[in-house]
Amino acid sequence: MYQCQTCNKDCDTRFCSLPCYWKSLRGKSTWNYQGEENRECPVCNKIFLVRKVSSKRFCSKFCGNKGKKKKQNYWGKKEVVCQVCHKTFIAWKHQTKRKYCTKKCLGIANARRMSGDGNWNWKGGVPTRGMNTVIYKNWRKAVFERDKYKCVWCGYDKGGILQADHIKSWAQYPKLRFDVNNGRTLCVNCHKKTETFGRKGILSNKKDYHK
Repeated sequence: MYQCQTCNKDCDTRFCSLPCYWKSLRGKSTWNYQGEENRECPVCNKIFLVRKVSSKRFCSKFCGNKGKKKKQNYWGKKEVVCQVCHKTFIAWKHQTKRKYCTKKCLGIANARRMSGDGNWNWKGGVPTRGMNTVIYKNWRKAVFERDKYKCVWCGYDKGGILQADHIKSWAQYPKLRFDVNNGRTLCVNCHKKTETFGRKGILSNKKDYHK
């Protein structure tokens, strides 16, 4: 059994409570002791003594809770009109730059901003590759259906490696690019043997699908 060194109460340790421990340090130097100073409470204007290293701003918990209520004007809520769907939603007042109610509306706004001439890759409405257009995909499908999804050279018909080949090259005959009669169905191995195959030898290291 011990006796508290501050209030002289009977206890199991040197101090009966944490406030008694802090009172015992008053006026004593510790490893981070830099002296004491008087501060004015911003709520009740009371002068209280505190250590310089302390971040205490209020003289009591009551004043501390009362002082936090003054920040409600900043942390409160406000009504904002969404710039996409024009619906009114509730946002925090500190979110001064919020313009959209949901991430969906934010995505729509970004899509509008980045589409058309607002995109860095915009080329005046001309597709970057002609083979990505719908008309090319329809031409390719028509060639496959005419040849019944079978290589016209070797008869390969298992699918997966069939390609639509231009008999007259894509670059030299632009008027025949989407002519079905200028196309034929070939497998990969037969396609790379043609004279119009653009990058010969690129598939030479791959396995032969006929085996």
